[in-house]
Amino acid sequence: MHRPARRIPERAANPFKSIVWGGETAQRHWRRIRGKMGRMSSETSSPSLIERILAYASLSIIVVALLSFFATLIVGLNDREAMAEGLWPFVYGISLIGLPIGFVLLILLLIISQVRRRAEFRRNAGD
Repeated sequence: MHRPARRIPERAANPFKSIVWGGETAQRHWRRIRGKMGRMSSETSSPSLIERILAYASLSIIVVALLSFFATLIVGLNDREAMAEGLWPFVYGISLIGLPIGFVLLILLLIISQVRRRAEFRRNAGD
């Protein structure tokens, strides 16, 4: 017994034809988006010196602050009296001050890089 091959309805063969967004089929929508993607610049711009310095500074400050925080926790759990003398109050201060400074530098880096990228986009859009 041989069964004939079933014909797939066109709607099932192309699911994008049945989806309509605001009078535009999904297939046309994705075609339009792909056309825009092809026109985008493939060049990647390199970050400026200020952005590199901010990135390394924020990363190193956050890492040092987290290390000092964990060192303070470990020493505080073992010997609470040791935390009040010697270099440990300074180590504890690094964890209190370093983390907020690192996050402010990180937010500053984000703002500076977005301003640079927006300026490049406007410059390339004018071409």
